[in-house]
Order: sequence, then structure tokens, then C-alpha cells
Amino acid sequence: MKINILTLSWDGLHLLKKLKPGLEKNLSNFNYKWFIRDNGSKDGTGPEVKNWDNVELLEAGHNRASFSEGVNSLFDLAEPKDDDLILFLNNDIEFKEDQAINQMVDLMEKTKAAVVGCRLMFPGANKISHCGVILSPTHNSLPWHLKTHQPCSKAETQDRYFQAVTAACMLTTGKAFRKAGKLDTNLRWSFEDISYCLTLSIDHKEKVAYCGSTEIEHGTSVSLNKNPVHKLNVKNNVSYFKKLWDNKVLIDEDLYLKDPNYNIIK
Repeated sequence: MKINILTLSWDGLHLLKKLKPGLEKNLSNFNYKWFIRDNGSKDGTGPEVKNWDNVELLEAGHNRASFSEGVNSLFDLAEPKDDDLILFLNNDIEFKEDQAINQMVDLMEKTKAAVVGCRLMFPGANKISHCGVILSPTHNSLPWHLKTHQPCSKAETQDRYFQAVTAACMLTTGKAFRKAGKLDTNLRWSFEDISYCLTLSIDHKEKVAYCGSTEIEHGTSVSLNKNPVHKLNVKNNVSYFKKLWDNKVLIDEDLYLKDPNYNIIK
């Protein structure tokens, strides 16, 4: 088994440098390769990153591709086997512990899940960035991060099943990625990871698990805040997502909010 890490970056060398030490500690017991797509950076990412150990650099020369297109290109470059693991990893992630990836792998093996997400916290604060994705009636039945910006309680440290999790730091398999048909390129910079999870959890009846024991920092959309291209595609993304998933997904926000043990993994 090999772990293939897929990361997109645009003028994010400073973020990659912060990410690298913790990632390497987490992967010290794994066979891995880190595939980084540099989307036309002007900050010297390419010359520096291409000399890092266990890294393969794809230099795109521009930042016009979507998240889906970028990730799919890295998957094609990696050519993982069906049993190999794929770790989607944003460049604004920072590992503060050295067992997080191991915990995610253990949960995948325990549950036989096709996807495993993790608990993400905002840097320097006891506030949740991600503890699972819910479909929210208060947000037009669209995906929303459960309890985002709220303090972390014991409930969020428990492992649970969800319909979807974020791809900011998400584990899946080569087999699952092929089964889902890769990421949907009709979605541009939002909902593509959620649609991927729903394709597996709803269409293919696969398990999507959340690993609550992890504590990983996530800057949250650092690159998009510099180049907010997702705002140009909001209307089309919402329309396309709802066409795909309305009347198929479970609107489950209240189930998680009312019962802290809902979908707990024992």
C-alpha cells in the first residue's frame, strides 16, 4: 500500500514549508509520494519544491484550472493502484500531531470506508473548521460544515459517519476515486468534494467516515481568498449541485445537532 498525497498550490510556498515538517512526521512509517501541482506561482515554488524528497512536481504554468481539473491531473500523474490510498491535502493545512494520518488510515481499515475525513480546527483557536459536512435546511438544503466556528466539545472528538466530508484533508482509495469517475469538472471551486462523497455514499452505498480524534489546523480557503474565482461560479455551481442531488440526499443537519451520538462509530 502506498499513500499518494495530492496538493494544489498557487503562490503558496510559505504554506507548503509550514505543512512539510508535520506531514513528513505523519508519513514516517508509510510508503508515500507527494504530488504537488504548482498553478503558475511567482514565488519560487517550482525551483524549491522540485528538490524536496518524495515529491513529484507538476508545473501547470497557470492558475485557470478548477480544483477538480487540478486534482484529476495529479491523480493521473500518480497512477495509483486500486488499493493505494489517496490523501487530498490543501496547502493551508498544518499538522500539530504526528499520528493524525495513521488514525485516519486505522479508521478506514476498521470501517472499510471509501472516504475518511478529519477534525479541522482554525489556527490558534479552539474553534471548529470542519467536523463533518451536513445538508442544511437553513442554507437552501446545501452542504455546510457542522458547527463551524463553534468551540470544540467532546461530541466532535468522536468518530461518526456522514454523507460527506471536506477534501481539505481527506483520505480515499484509488478504487473509490475511479468508481466515482474522479471529481466532477462541471463544479468549479465549490461542492466538488461533496459531490464526490455523495456519489460514493448515495449512488454506490459506500461509507464516508469522520475521524474525530485528529486535531489538524486548517487556514481555510487561504488561496481562494487571494484569488476568489469561486465567486464567479456560485450560481452555476448551486444550480448544477441541486440538479444532481436534490431529492437524493438526506437533509440531516438537525439529526446531528439534536443527537450528539447520531451516526457514532463504535
